[in-house]
Amino acid sequence: MHPSPPNSIDLTNQASDRERTEPEHVPAEYRYDNAVVQASLIGLLIQFFLAVTIAMLLAFIRFASGTSLVQCLVLGGIWAEFGLGLFLCHCIYLFPRESPSRIVGASGSVVIAGIQLATATAGYGLGPLFVFVVGISITGWLMHRVFGAGLSMRRVDVYQDAFNTKVLLLLAPLLLLLGIVPIVTFAAMGGGQMTAEFGSMIVYAAIIMLGVCIVPIFTIYLGFFVLRLRGGLSFAAFVFLFLLAAAPMILEWIQFSRVSNSLWVTVSGLSYFFGLGLGYLPFYLRGFRPVWAKRKHRPDVESSVSFDDVQ
Repeated sequence: MHPSPPNSIDLTNQASDRERTEPEHVPAEYRYDNAVVQASLIGLLIQFFLAVTIAMLLAFIRFASGTSLVQCLVLGGIWAEFGLGLFLCHCIYLFPRESPSRIVGASGSVVIAGIQLATATAGYGLGPLFVFVVGISITGWLMHRVFGAGLSMRRVDVYQDAFNTKVLLLLAPLLLLLGIVPIVTFAAMGGGQMTAEFGSMIVYAAIIMLGVCIVPIFTIYLGFFVLRLRGGLSFAAFVFLFLLAAAPMILEWIQFSRVSNSLWVTVSGLSYFFGLGLGYLPFYLRGFRPVWAKRKHRPDVESSVSFDDVQ
């Protein structure tokens, strides 16, 4: 036998250290945290510029004779910012639960919207913002459990736990919270007065909150469905959505009537989808693609215990 050189053990240890520090040995939920943070910060920067632009346009309308074009730009900017902020807030569910970077976009977007509403409404807009954030958080979690969509680097498979008893048990208290939060918040803003029909108001408030929050979050999953189409189907889906948003204006134009009324609806719809696209664009440039999660099935382990085993 030939004796090994004295530095062979050190070289072996260094090689094993390098193997442990390679990206393949880093958990998948932490591997792309830097890319998620960078994309979230770019989205927040876009939202900040939209907020500043809206504030400047509102100041121009207040101190000068604002034309309908300026008002249309303000409306479009508000809906675009709403779509962008909604996407950033929902990113908290589009990445693994163990990833610490998933809260960057959501927390930053809420802070920007809070400062904007507090400045524009003298603080009165913070109450509705809190109610809406709670609503989209609860509704977003429920819809994420149903659809299981996510953003994955280069369309790598994403796994999600299947429906279990815990989800069904959480459904009732979450719906109850969805009805209590707006009632308590608006009652506190109105001086703390509560009506006697508190139980029925909770049911009505929960239904209204579900309707208000499900529709915008559903558009995110609709966009994911369109983006995952291939070839001409994706282009046809984009054209169909554009015509659907512009349908009120097209109908009034066909009837030879004024299109000023439906123009606001069309601008709002197109601006909202444009804002969703702005929210997804930084993640797309970083390599993230929408995927549908695969359900993880945990096999039940059964063990037989005899009476002799009981001490």
